[in-house]
Amino acid sequence: TLGTNPICFSFPRRGEDPLVADVSTARVAFYGVLGAKARGETLPEDAGLDKHGNDTTDPAAVLDGGMLLPFGGHKGAALGIVVELLGGILANSGVVHDTTNPKGTNWGHTVIVIDPQLLVPDFDERATRACSAIRASGPGVRLPGEHSQHVARAAREAGVLELPSDVWASVQQLATGGRWKPSKL
Repeated sequence: TLGTNPICFSFPRRGEDPLVADVSTARVAFYGVLGAKARGETLPEDAGLDKHGNDTTDPAAVLDGGMLLPFGGHKGAALGIVVELLGGILANSGVVHDTTNPKGTNWGHTVIVIDPQLLVPDFDERATRACSAIRASGPGVRLPGEHSQHVARAAREAGVLELPSDVWASVQQLATGGRWKPSKL
């Protein structure tokens, strides 16, 4: 019943990029389902149901009247409901099973901004120390958003954005209203 219902938090850090946690409350984000379908891949177990309510790993079945499942069982479902209410009803956009204001392209966004310096004057410094301690807590520990920030920085420095050919084909098709037919890439 719930969709991807993404939620994002960003926290300033002194002398570093902000910590950005941007996650879907579904086990697999909607665009992950589209990507898996385009690549001919299956979804992880417990990621979706088909239109009859049966478990499926087939992205096409999820997209054909099925649904995504939340991550984390009942806790993920609770967070998904909170995001649905904040991003749907509070933004006066479409929500699940609301025939007067249906979902579809009627997506909502709610942005809540808090200036942490008004509450804790040294917030950015303390956030930097906390994140450094977390990163140093074990080998391979990575903070949310670090990989994406690294990829974005490298792309900016190189002046190039690499996209998989199936993604680029989709972008070109959307850009031309579906009229563009991909040739050999």
